[in-house]
Amino acid sequence: MVLVVPATRAVVEAVAGRRTPFTRTPKDGRDPAESARVEVVLAVYSTLGMGVLVGLGAWAPASFQALLALATAGGAWAARRPPPSEARSAPSVSAPRAAA
Repeated sequence: MVLVVPATRAVVEAVAGRRTPFTRTPKDGRDPAESARVEVVLAVYSTLGMGVLVGLGAWAPASFQALLALATAGGAWAARRPPPSEARSAPSVSAPRAAA
C-alpha cells in the first residue's frame, strides 16, 4: 500500500509527459545474495497466499494476490541477475559491418 502513492504519481507524470531524472534507490550495503533470498521468500509466500485464496473460492482477492505473486517473482528474478555494470563488463563480439 505504501508504494501506491509514488507509483500513481509516476504514472500521472508519465502520462502528462513530464520528464524527471532517474535516481536509483540507494543500497544500504546489503549482500545482493541476501536480498535475492528475501525476494524469493516473498514470492513463495505470495504464491502460497494466492493458493489459499483460490482454495477458499475468494476469486477477487485471489486475482490481486496473483498480481502480487507475479510482482514479487519478478523482483526475485531481477535480484538474482548480475548488476548491469557487471553484465556490460563482459567482452562482446560484434559482427563486422558490411560496407554501404
